[in-house]
Amino acid sequence: MKLFEVNQNEAKLILKEGITHIDDQKLPIEKFLHVLKNLKDFEITEKVDGANLKFGLNMAGRFFTSRMGKEGKEYFSEEEWGKDFKDTAFRSAHLALEQKTNEMIKAGLEIGDIVEVEILFGTKPNAIPYWPNQVIFLRAIHGDPDIDNIANVLEGQKSSVEIKDVPYTLDGETIERTDENHTWTFSQVQNFSVDVDELNKQLSKDIKILEEFLYAPNIANFRAKSSEGVEKIPTNLEVLAMRGVGEVKEAKELVKDVIDGERDPITGNRSNKGGGLRYKIKEILLDKLVRTAESSLGPSLEEGGWVEGVVLKSKNIGEDGEDEIYKVVDKDIFTTVNEFNYQVRKFLTAKHKGVNTARETAGILGNLLRDMAEIIGYPELGTNQAKNLLKKLGTSRQEIVRTITSEMDLEKTKVEWIKLIDKAEKLLKVVLEQYKDQYQDKEYTDKIGRSHKYDKDIHNRTLQTFAGLFMDFSSWKTEINETNSSEGLIMILIGDKI
Repeated sequence: MKLFEVNQNEAKLILKEGITHIDDQKLPIEKFLHVLKNLKDFEITEKVDGANLKFGLNMAGRFFTSRMGKEGKEYFSEEEWGKDFKDTAFRSAHLALEQKTNEMIKAGLEIGDIVEVEILFGTKPNAIPYWPNQVIFLRAIHGDPDIDNIANVLEGQKSSVEIKDVPYTLDGETIERTDENHTWTFSQVQNFSVDVDELNKQLSKDIKILEEFLYAPNIANFRAKSSEGVEKIPTNLEVLAMRGVGEVKEAKELVKDVIDGERDPITGNRSNKGGGLRYKIKEILLDKLVRTAESSLGPSLEEGGWVEGVVLKSKNIGEDGEDEIYKVVDKDIFTTVNEFNYQVRKFLTAKHKGVNTARETAGILGNLLRDMAEIIGYPELGTNQAKNLLKKLGTSRQEIVRTITSEMDLEKTKVEWIKLIDKAEKLLKVVLEQYKDQYQDKEYTDKIGRSHKYDKDIHNRTLQTFAGLFMDFSSWKTEINETNSSEGLIMILIGDKI
C-alpha cells in the first residue's frame, strides 16, 4: 500500500508544491508587485544548492526517506536506495536521519508528517561550495510537524554513519567498491539581515514604471467593449486578464513582451538593453540580496563561497492557509556555471530529442542509442520520444515487444549492435584521455568576475560518468551475446521504459 493510502479508492497524499520563482511568467504580475511592496512581511533566507530529500513517518509509524516529486518511491532502509554512484548521498543521509528519529519524534515529528530537507554531500554537491555533509531543514510539506523545534533540537548535532559497498573510480574506466564513514551535521538556513527600507528605495523607481505601465491605456491601442457594452481602450493590466484570439491575443502578447521581453514600455519598440520590466526589478534584487551574500553553510566570499539565491517566505500564513513563498535565483550565473560543470558529462550522456536532430546535439550515449534503435526500424526508441512511441505500439508489454520484434533478424541485430557499442567504447576511451589531459585547464569566469574550475568534486563526478558508461557498454555486450530471444534483446533498449 502506498504512503497514506488508507483506502486505495479514496485517500490521496497531497504535498505542498515547489517554490515559485519570483520572475516566473506564470506568477500574476499583481502578485509580483504585492511581494515587492511588502518585503517587510517576508523572511529572507538562503536558497540552498544541494539535493532535495523528504523524510517522515508513514501511517504505520515507519521512518522513510523519498525523492517525492522526482520518482515518488519511499525507502524504508538505506539498502533500498541502490548502490550506484548517484545513490551514495541518499543512502548516507538516510542513515544519518534515521539515527535521529527518536529525537525528532520527541521534538514534534508525528505519524503522517513529511519534512523537506536539502542534503549537501561532499564539498560541492552541485555548483556552490559548502562545508561537507550537511542536512538542512527546510519546511514541512505534509502534516503539521513542529519543524522549527525539530530543527532547533538537532541544530549543530552530528551523526556518524558507515556505508558499505560504495562505488568509486580513480581512472574513469574501472569501478571499485569500498566502505566509507561519513559524518553529517544538522542545520537550518539562517535569515539574511536586510535593510528593507533601503531596498525599497532601490526598487521604487522601477516599481513605479511597472505600475504606470500596467494602469496606462494598453500599448497596442486595442479597443474592446466593457461589460456594459461601452467601447473603451482597456489598460495593459486589463488586457492581461482577457481571453481570446486575433487582436486580443496580439495585444496581450505585446503587453507581456514589455513585462518579460525586451520592448520599451513607452514606445513599444524593441530595446537592445535586454530584459523586460520584471527582469530589471529582479536584477536589483539579485544585486542587493544575492550577488554579495555570504553563505552561512560554507566558505566566505574571499574563499570562493557564494549563494544560488534567496527564498522569500511570508511571516504570516495566507488566506488559503498556506505559506506564501518565492525564490530569487541568479539564473544567469547559476545556470551558466551549472552548464560549465556538466559540459563534459552532457557530451557523454545527452540523448536526442527526436529522430531528426543532428548528431552533435547528443552525446556518445545518445548517438549510440539512436543508432541501435535505427537498426531495428524504430529510431524513436533511442530518443526522448521513446515512451510516446511505446504507448502507440501497444497497450501491454507483450503487444509492444511483439510489434517491435515482428520483423527483427535476431542474429543480424546482435552483430550490428555489438559493432555499434564497440565503436562507442573506442570513442569513449579517446574522449577520456583528452579529458584527463585538459580538465585542469577548464575555467569559466562569470558575469561578476568569479572564476570556476573543474575542482575535485566536479572532476570525480565526471570520472564517475565515464566509468558508468564503460560499465553499461560492457554489460550490454554481455547481455547481447547471451540472449537467445528477440524479446531479451529488445529489453536492453526499452526495458527501463515499459
